[in-house]
Amino acid sequence: MAAPVPDIAATLQSLIQSSDFVAALQQSEATALPPPRPAPPAPPVKFGDGFAHPLGHVPSAVTALLARVWPKWNGPSSRFPGPSPCSIMREDLNALDRNDFVVGPKTDGERFLVCVYRDEAGRKCVGAVNRKMNVFKIDMHFGERLHDGTVLDCELTPLFPCCSETGAGHALVIFDAYAESSNLLTLHPFDARMNAACRIHQKGYRYVSPLLDQAVLRVKRFVPVHKASAYF
Repeated sequence: MAAPVPDIAATLQSLIQSSDFVAALQQSEATALPPPRPAPPAPPVKFGDGFAHPLGHVPSAVTALLARVWPKWNGPSSRFPGPSPCSIMREDLNALDRNDFVVGPKTDGERFLVCVYRDEAGRKCVGAVNRKMNVFKIDMHFGERLHDGTVLDCELTPLFPCCSETGAGHALVIFDAYAESSNLLTLHPFDARMNAACRIHQKGYRYVSPLLDQAVLRVKRFVPVHKASAYF
């Protein structure tokens, strides 16, 4: 006599409904997927990879230009001449409502004072000064008058995605302007200085060699504090 064929469907149904199976399934679902990994940090920004070259000294024309913008600066052996950021404390928050402050996106780049000038021989030059007073020569040219003396406060940041049409992997983001075509801007209000930054950007620039790893020039966008939600 043949053995009875077990009811496979009934057996599976009974197994699925058992408390041990449900508990095992829930435990499996809870442990099957690994916890999400934190996003990898942005690659470090290196200034000097093709489109900029360390000079090893502060050119006299750069020293003269920075001293004209900041007359109380004591020269390359002293501190970085640009303004220093300050932290906002709790007691400062009320001032945000009483004044016309603006906000912008945090770019987390490396800060440089970009100086557009002419050297002693009258040649067009662009130099970037970091907070350690190291100067990098950038192989780019601006308009004739801008080389009479222009100083921009910038951050060098990675550019994602890369601009395939230019090969650019970085951006120099302008967030302030202190001199334009030998005209000092330090006593002007911030919005006037940023208007100058936009004019400088619109006038254009070019790289001496198209084969260099270029950095595109950008202007940071600021909005009033009450419109800060535009960034979220």
